[in-house]
Amino acid sequence: GQPQYPNMVRAAWQTHWNYSKRSLAMR
Repeated sequence: GQPQYPNMVRAAWQTHWNYSKRSLAMR
């Protein structure tokens, strides 16, 4: 099965994705 990533990594990825989306929307 697939490895379960820690919530910390998942939260960091979510934050990075949100920041990226906001940056694209702003531009």
